[in-house]
Amino acid sequence: RHGHDGVFATCYALSQAVLELGFPGRKRGDGTLTGDIAIIQQLTDGPGSPSTLWACRFVAAYINGDDTRCADMFFGALHSEPDLLLNGVADLIILAADLVRQKEAELS
Repeated sequence: RHGHDGVFATCYALSQAVLELGFPGRKRGDGTLTGDIAIIQQLTDGPGSPSTLWACRFVAAYINGDDTRCADMFFGALHSEPDLLLNGVADLIILAADLVRQKEAELS
């Protein structure tokens, strides 16, 4: 597990970037799932990309302060669906990068 802890920590850092850039002024929740973003965690699989949905759910769990769910999602996918995890992390990187580009464009 130790080799993957760095990737897990990177997902946390990217989720924090999404929180700060996408939801300015919002603080991380306390894990009670009472926030307005909690609904994202209940999204069902649909026609979209499973990895994009994974990334959105991970960010939602992070923003809500649900560390247990973040760990379950990450390490569960690591052991049962490594391709989903790989693509989900890539989608999380893309999401954070898109928000950075958007903020840079607003400042220009």
